Amino acid sequence: MGLNSGYRSYDIRPFLIVAILAAGLSGCSGRGASRIASTSKAEFTGGQSSGNSPVTDIEPVDLFEVYHLPHLRDARYGPLGGALVHLQITKRAKDLDLIGKSAIRAWESVPALAGLADKLEIHATQETEFRGSKSSELNALLTGGGARSVRVQSAALEIDQPLRIAGSGIRLDLGNAVLRGATALQYLVRIENANGIDLRGGRFLGGDSGVLIHNSQRIRISGITIHGLGGAGIVISSSNAIAVRGGYISGLKYAGIILHRGVTGSVIEENRIEDGIGTPNLAAAILLTDREVDLAADSRAIYGPESYGVLQQPLATRRHPPSGNLIRANRLVRNQASGVYSDGGVKNVIASNLIAANAKEGICLDDASVANVVVANVVRRNGSRWGEPDVVLKMETIEPSGRLADGTPAAKVPGISLDNALYNVVFQNTVEDNYGGGIKLVRTSLFNLIGMNTLVANAVGSSEKFHYFGIELGAAPGDFTTRELDITPSRGNIVFSNMIRGPHYAGIYFGTDCDQNDVFDNVILGATKWALESVTEMPNTTVNNLTNQPSRNVSAGLDPNLFVSARAVRDEHDSP
Repeated sequence: MGLNSGYRSYDIRPFLIVAILAAGLSGCSGRGASRIASTSKAEFTGGQSSGNSPVTDIEPVDLFEVYHLPHLRDARYGPLGGALVHLQITKRAKDLDLIGKSAIRAWESVPALAGLADKLEIHATQETEFRGSKSSELNALLTGGGARSVRVQSAALEIDQPLRIAGSGIRLDLGNAVLRGATALQYLVRIENANGIDLRGGRFLGGDSGVLIHNSQRIRISGITIHGLGGAGIVISSSNAIAVRGGYISGLKYAGIILHRGVTGSVIEENRIEDGIGTPNLAAAILLTDREVDLAADSRAIYGPESYGVLQQPLATRRHPPSGNLIRANRLVRNQASGVYSDGGVKNVIASNLIAANAKEGICLDDASVANVVVANVVRRNGSRWGEPDVVLKMETIEPSGRLADGTPAAKVPGISLDNALYNVVFQNTVEDNYGGGIKLVRTSLFNLIGMNTLVANAVGSSEKFHYFGIELGAAPGDFTTRELDITPSRGNIVFSNMIRGPHYAGIYFGTDCDQNDVFDNVILGATKWALESVTEMPNTTVNNLTNQPSRNVSAGLDPNLFVSARAVRDEHDSP
C-alpha cells in the first residue's frame, strides 16, 4: 500500500464513491506557524460581505457508528495510549471522567439545550414603569419597592452604582436606555445569587465591563447592545442555565462574552460580536476559560502580570471548566483576536456560527480543551493577523519572521486550530480562504476526529517564508517556557472524508513524529506541491485518499480492489 499506509480494513467504499461524484478528477484552479520554507483591516471594513449564516439544523451523529470509524488508539495499555498516559492533558481527561465518546454524548445533549432561551422568558405582568435617571434609583425600586416586572422609559441611565439584580422571578426591560458609568466600576450590571431573571435591551455605551452573571441560574439576556466599553461585554461565572440571545457587541478591548469556570448548560446564540480591538487570545469574541480566579471581583483576573498573556496555572488545579454549553448561530466578524477561543473548555458544542475576517483563528481549541464539538460552522478569511503592532509580534514570538509587503505579519494562523486538545470532533465545517491553513493540529493534539469538512484555498497568506496546508497534523515547538502545555507531536487522530481543494502547499501534512494517525477517504485536488506530505516516513494509516497529485514520504493508499468493485456493470439485452 505504499510507504507508510498501514492498510486497515475500513468499509471505505461509500466514502470514496461519494467523493468521486462530488469532486471529479479535473482539479481546481502565533503560534506554531509552518515554516518552509494580507490584508489590512481596511479591506474588511469597506462593505465586504462576510456571507450568510450557516444552517442550524445539524442533528447529533454518533460518528463511530454511522461512519464505521476505527477505534481510537487510546487504550491505556496499548502502545500509544501507554506512551501518552503521563501527559497533563490525558491526566486531566481522566480526572474529569472524559473518554473517546464524551464529545458525541455532549453533542447528543444539544436538543435539550436548544430551547433554553424560550423556556427562560418571563412575560410581563403588572409592569412598573421607571422614569428615573440613575441606577441607584432603579436599585431602590427593584430591592425595596417589590417590583417584579419593570420597564425603563428613560432615554439614559447614569450608572452611579452597579445595577444589582438578585432574587428570583424578575423581568427588567431596559428598552433603548443608554447606560454609562465610571470606569472605576468593574461592571455596570451585576446579576448575583439569582434564579430566574429576564434582562432585556439596554445600550451599554460607557464604562468598564458590561454585565456580570455570577453564582446564578436560569438567567436570560436578550437584545442587549454593548459598544466601546473599556472591559469585557458579558461575563458569566459559576452559573448554569444561562441564555444570551440576540445581542450586538462591538468595539471592545476585551472579550465579547466570557464563559468562565463552572458555567454549564448554557446557550449563547444569535449574537453579533464584531470589530473587537483587543489582540490577546483572551480577547476573543467568545472566550471559554477555566482559570481559577475571581472574575466577579476583577474582570481582568485571568490576565498574567504583563496584562497580555493568560495567568499561568497548572492544569491539575483547574477542575471546573465551562462544560456542556452550546454556542450557535452567532456572527463573529472582524475581531482582532479569534472568533471563539477555548482555554480549557470541555464538552461544549460550537455549531452553525459564521466566523469571518478575524485577525487570529476563527476557532481555537487550546490548553487542554477536551471533548468539544465544532460542527457546521462557516470559517472564512481568518488568520491574516491584520492590525497587529510590533509589540504584539514580539509578545507572541513571531517578530523575527517580519512582515509582508502589505504590512501584515508573515506568520499567519489557520481557520481552525487545536493545540493540546484531546477527544474533540471537528465535523462538516466549511473552512475557506483562511490565511494560515485550514484545520491545524498545532501540537499535542490527540485522538481527535476531523471529518467531512470542506476546505477550500486556505493558504491565502503563503509567502517565501511560510507555506500552509489544508489539514496539518503538527508538532510545533513551544513558543515560550510554560508548565501548562505538553510539547509533543499530534498522534492518534482520525481524519476522514474531508474535501480539500485549492492551492494548499499540501492537502494533508504530517509533522515530525506525528504518527499512529488514521487518514482515509479524503479528496485532495489542486494543491501546489503535494497531495499528502510527511516530513519522514512514519507509521500512519493512509487509505483511499483520492487525488491526482503525487505525495511525499507517504502514500495516498488507494486500494486497487476498488477499481474492480466500482467497475461499470452493463445491462444485458436479448439479441433481436
